[in-house]
Amino acid sequence: MRLAVDVSFADGRYRLQRRLGAGGMASVWLAVDERLGRPVAVKVIADTLADDERWLTRFKREARAAAALSHPGIVQVFDYGIEDGRPYLVMEYISGANLAERLADAAAPVPEAPRLARELLEALAHVHAAGIVHRDIKPANVLLDGDDRVHLTDFGIAQADDATSLTQTGMLVGTMKYLAPEVSAGGEATARSDLYSCGMVLREVAGHAPAPALAPLIEALTAPQPERRPGSAAAALQLLDSSLPADADATPPTKAADATAATRSSAPGATLVQPAQEAGPEHEASPAAARLPSQALGVPRRLALTAALALVGVILAVALFSGAASDDTSSGQAAPAPARPGAPLDQQLDALQRIVDHAARR
Repeated sequence: MRLAVDVSFADGRYRLQRRLGAGGMASVWLAVDERLGRPVAVKVIADTLADDERWLTRFKREARAAAALSHPGIVQVFDYGIEDGRPYLVMEYISGANLAERLADAAAPVPEAPRLARELLEALAHVHAAGIVHRDIKPANVLLDGDDRVHLTDFGIAQADDATSLTQTGMLVGTMKYLAPEVSAGGEATARSDLYSCGMVLREVAGHAPAPALAPLIEALTAPQPERRPGSAAAALQLLDSSLPADADATPPTKAADATAATRSSAPGATLVQPAQEAGPEHEASPAAARLPSQALGVPRRLALTAALALVGVILAVALFSGAASDDTSSGQAAPAPARPGAPLDQQLDALQRIVDHAARR
């Protein structure tokens, strides 16, 4: 099959538009699915590998591995076939750049690290749940759409848990920078080695878009010993949730406190009494307020404070009045009377103030 713009294959169903990229194993083209009228990405194996049974098996395995997965964070496989002896793979087309391109361009925005971490781990959780190890997690295999959503791709060296390796013993498969230490040493790739690679990707992203809350997660994912890493992508997601701050949309406590203080300041007589919770550590709540019946806890704070203030006023007024009545008989001056029960709060406060002033003059 000749690869060029406007070339069609699969009985004219797919028409090539432009080349998106190429590597030693295959090239990827943007094409149009003429039957369904949608853009697709077509991956075609290189001429030099078309007769290599080992690479053909690897290419078929990529098609099967990706086709077995259905998740928003994984590039979907639509079709697989052979044209003029060259296998091709038809996949979902993601219009954005890959993460490696974003990181290499100083002017390009980098996705928010916490969201990228969550989406990448969710995709990996789905991959691992299907019994597949990706084995090549790296920025170039993380595609970003127009909304910067993650789409994991390139399952060319992915391997099922029970599959026989296509590589010779001791041969490295993957990208060295992101390989887990045990894989670099010739060990078997596992879900935990995928998580190590994910951690290395997140470390690189965090370097461009600092996210201090990700530090515990990155440290756990990139632990040198596999047993010290999270046991699964799901466990890593739980660690991510525990590391992130509380919901930023929640109303800050200071705003609620300010609103309550403003309400209190508008109440009659509020300038005469400072509530204990705002008075500072050197002040204590009044004993009368501490002895409020438990039912008062269910009413608004302003009403509870009003009731406490009225109670204190009545007790003090009665005590002063009873003690002052006999003393005032000799002086001929009548002591001020307390406010009648049930009088408005401002009247009770005024009466209380008159009693206090009278007692001070005695």
